[in-house]
Amino acid sequence: MAWDSGFMRDVFVPRDARNARLLRAGYAEFLGTLLFQFLVGFTGTDPLASGLSYGILIYSTQQVSGGHLNPAITLAATLSGHFNYVTSIVYIIAQIVGAAIGAMLQVALVPGIHWGQQPASPGCYDPNPALTGVETWAWETILTFVLIYVVYATAIASPGHGSLSPLAIGLTVYVGAVAGGNWTGASMNPARVIAGLIVYGCNLHGIWWIYLLGQIVGAILAAVVAGSIFGWSNGHTGGEGDRRDPLLTREGENV
Repeated sequence: MAWDSGFMRDVFVPRDARNARLLRAGYAEFLGTLLFQFLVGFTGTDPLASGLSYGILIYSTQQVSGGHLNPAITLAATLSGHFNYVTSIVYIIAQIVGAAIGAMLQVALVPGIHWGQQPASPGCYDPNPALTGVETWAWETILTFVLIYVVYATAIASPGHGSLSPLAIGLTVYVGAVAGGNWTGASMNPARVIAGLIVYGCNLHGIWWIYLLGQIVGAILAAVVAGSIFGWSNGHTGGEGDRRDPLLTREGENV
């Protein structure tokens, strides 16, 4: 198979890698996730502040990158064919690095916060000790599934809800935090779990990996269910009502 064939080009060397728009999109994901980590870390257990922060930051990045700010959302969009592999890798790296630097800014700017400060730090989740590991996994799986399902319904699937989608997604974060905050902290975001692990040494009672596993499984389930309901994508728009990826070319090809 030739290196410049369609398959090899799309998987390994898509035009994203040579296009300044991908860099701008990655930068938007980096900055949005950084600010989300920094701001939400100080909202404590306030679900409304978490939801509003996420919705506002999606509004600020949606036109450039789609406003994922969450590796689980990017993973689901990739599995359903809405993003190619290079785009996804750039997004996920940008999100994780952004969240980690957001946590570092917390350390730098807030007296009394320091590296390795667990569990009482703005970057750590505190799972309810009454939960088993399986129950913790199930909570994060379900919460992540609901979040991504709403993302599909409002921002990915046709016709979507346009400028109202960040509000709907932010409200979903709020509802998830109300429902699951007392149990797992309602993370729903692998970048924030990894950032807390890197900067604060958050061990999450030794089950940090269960958070990540739940979020990954939630993303996979959401991609399968949403794909079966709203339809799958092959990376190209298929009609006038299709939601257009911010990284599509003017001719409609997924770069």
